[in-house]
Amino acid sequence: MTGTILTASLDTILESERISDEHNGGVVNVASARVQRRREDTTALTLRAVGKQYGERVVLDDLNLAIERGSFVSIVGRSGCGKSTLLRLIAGLETPTSGTLVNENGAGGALDTRIMYQEARLLPWKTVLQNVMLGLGTSARDEARTVLDEVGLLARENDWPARLSGGQRQRVALARALVHRPQLLLLDEPLGALDALTRIEMHALIERLWETYRFTALIVTHDVQEAIALGDRILMLDSGRVTIDQEVRLDRPRLRGASQFAELEDWVLSQVLKRDRAANPSLQFLTPASSRAA
Repeated sequence: MTGTILTASLDTILESERISDEHNGGVVNVASARVQRRREDTTALTLRAVGKQYGERVVLDDLNLAIERGSFVSIVGRSGCGKSTLLRLIAGLETPTSGTLVNENGAGGALDTRIMYQEARLLPWKTVLQNVMLGLGTSARDEARTVLDEVGLLARENDWPARLSGGQRQRVALARALVHRPQLLLLDEPLGALDALTRIEMHALIERLWETYRFTALIVTHDVQEAIALGDRILMLDSGRVTIDQEVRLDRPRLRGASQFAELEDWVLSQVLKRDRAANPSLQFLTPASSRAA
């Protein structure tokens, strides 16, 4: 059995479901369906009972998620819990084994999606500017230079990747993704190999660009502090299922030394490490995403 990735408009999906239900003798509440459509107009991604298997090994199991347009979602969990697999499904690089994944941009097409990995994956025989312009024509030169300026590397546009530090190479990779002005940016542990100070600088850069362009962003990370610094919602995967879905209500930019930040970090880390799983945190700034008003 194979799952489904849908990119058609929600109206089309609702109409096809209505026809299917009529053929099966069912009754459709059209008013309710339209209310649901308006609610989902603000949704960039919807996963309904999504599963992924490789042979007999279940990696993702019955995932049900809705990702709001323009939100920043952090995904945490132990190695092998399915984080990167989930990102690959959302990117369209793999197909679900079961369930439905709706990827829709509000205009009837799929979201323009870019993905950034832990390795910068720059072509060593091309300059910084040429790497940013990969797949684009010469007419994109000015836009590429603008994005390089936004990430602070315009002065290095003619340098080779080998002359850049690790953090600078990741800035180029970020510029290469953003030059397309994506609606959805997927970040698969892109800062994992950087030193602590460079990582903090990259957090500030990514946050600033997200606030400027308001693309939807999903980051997979093992770093709980990073998840809290960037995400306004935290998902934790465990054995292929979502076990935590929390909205984070901390002012931006996030202050790592603040007591609320530290308290939240300790609680999320305790859940990842499976300590005190029955604990019920009394954090006023933490609201279960499932309890948000429709």
